[in-house]
Amino acid sequence: MTISVRNAKGEVIFAEGVDSAAPAEPIIWNREGTCGAFSLGTPFLMRSYVLARAKDRYRLRIAADPARGWDNFHASPKKWKGDVLTVEIDGPHAGKADGYRYAGYLKIRMKGPDFEPIVIKERSP
Repeated sequence: MTISVRNAKGEVIFAEGVDSAAPAEPIIWNREGTCGAFSLGTPFLMRSYVLARAKDRYRLRIAADPARGWDNFHASPKKWKGDVLTVEIDGPHAGKADGYRYAGYLKIRMKGPDFEPIVIKERSP
């Protein structure tokens, strides 16, 4: 799958391939309109991505994966507050974990000219 951005004339001004078998969730933009977040992946593993714009340059980043190392998780961006993105995590979405579920969230700051993701808080069960 290719993530692309088009200008008002319909010209592609950014394109980057990503590994995804599932369609993207709707994009949520920060208030300034400089960062948009969405999830992509497979039915078993969905990661959150951030498409960030600085002047005329775009960067596509994986927002961050949970440090805990959960298996088969879905990461879904929920809201922006300034440069901090809240991403909900839940799972497992595959395997043999009958009766076992987990849920939590990450708060991720997108910083610097290259929009490097920095996890500032992680809550897990």
